[in-house]
Amino acid sequence: MAESRPDLGRVLDSVEGQRPRPTVEQRRAHRTPLRATMRVTPMPHGIAAPTMSVTLHDYSPRGVRFECPRSMEQCEHFLLHVPATAREPQRAVLCRVVHITELDRRAFLVGAEFICLTDGRTTDTSSRLSKARIGAIRDAILD
Repeated sequence: MAESRPDLGRVLDSVEGQRPRPTVEQRRAHRTPLRATMRVTPMPHGIAAPTMSVTLHDYSPRGVRFECPRSMEQCEHFLLHVPATAREPQRAVLCRVVHITELDRRAFLVGAEFICLTDGRTTDTSSRLSKARIGAIRDAILD
């Protein structure tokens, strides 16, 4: 079962990576800098595309910002795979692209909002998600 509108601060706080000094910003939600490699599975039209490695830049209770090797569409959904740590189990977070900036031909900066925290079963490597998994994700979005 999915948890709706997660505050992933506590989950991502346990991820290992470089933590540059925070900058002073005037945003609704404070961003926490974190440089770490994570995996993302784009899900255009409910079909899982190949998983890719991304470089996380920062996160907040509302979303995440990362650099990726391919463009994504605004409003595109994807799964952010958060690795297991000593304090937290492996998780998959359903996210939606809010904005994207082309850095160069092979790098894009993506800002995304968290939609829901899934049950953590992130090992499905098939190109199509099962109907049950898609239904669970849709139910979490519509809640």
